[in-house]
Amino acid sequence: MRIGLSNACLPQMNLEALSTWSSRNEFKSFELIVPLEPPPSGAQGTFVAASRGNKRIVKKMHRILDQHKLTIDSLAVYQPLLVANARERLKRAAHLRRVIKLAGALEVRTVCCALGRNARLSLAENLEHVGETLRPLVQYARDRNVRIAMENDPHIGRDGEGVHGNIAYSPAQWGQIFDRIGERNFGLAFDPAHLVWQQIDVEAAIRKFRDRIFIFHARDIEIDQEVLTRAGNTAATGWWHFRVPGLGSIDWSHVTGTLKEAGYEGPMILVHADPVWSGSEARVQRGLTLGRSHLSKLLA
Repeated sequence: MRIGLSNACLPQMNLEALSTWSSRNEFKSFELIVPLEPPPSGAQGTFVAASRGNKRIVKKMHRILDQHKLTIDSLAVYQPLLVANARERLKRAAHLRRVIKLAGALEVRTVCCALGRNARLSLAENLEHVGETLRPLVQYARDRNVRIAMENDPHIGRDGEGVHGNIAYSPAQWGQIFDRIGERNFGLAFDPAHLVWQQIDVEAAIRKFRDRIFIFHARDIEIDQEVLTRAGNTAATGWWHFRVPGLGSIDWSHVTGTLKEAGYEGPMILVHADPVWSGSEARVQRGLTLGRSHLSKLLA
């Protein structure tokens, strides 16, 4: 398993600078965010332009990656698909389709996405209709030798206090969604931190869905027992926060061991959302290197 990083935590770095820094700090690959709307600066705007058919940028991306001996393990679109507004839903599906096409041009195997949730429908109704939006996109990806991986962030509060903003938040839903899509190129962007605060067994989930884990997001989580004791676990936030691997409560020796036993040979993409190692580019970079150092000892 190689260790890569998501560029979401370094949005202002262009691909050249990101590749130079990553190569020097022993990262091997990327997950690159391709947002629906391009930001005013940074690499993400470049990736949006590439997704809209700019062949010159695609060629330049190939050159930079080859120069630094890096690969792109996944492109990612995390604006939710299943929004209530039909026009917006079509707009987001069209963007994801463009990113799938870009993945094919860059020879990137996986595109990550957020399913989201139509807030006007119940969870059961969302599950019933998920195939209408998602299945054509998964089939389009299949025809281009691209896989689609859904993230498992619950996004509590996105559509109202205490409401799950993503239908793919737990193993109970994953199996139902897989059954409705019915394609083997559709799987998971598996993030253990989202399972921990829900008190879901991470290792059992890895074993059960071993054939569906396309991308593994390496992110840790720290539980604040004092706040938890006072507020209770029905409060979705406030009693936990994300950390880089090795600085939270996840036993990474167990997790990496379970991944190896399950036959996972894909990347571990370090996702940095650690508030302790934030506030400046230098601190974010330090957090990334701390997480990589911890994981590399276990994968040696």
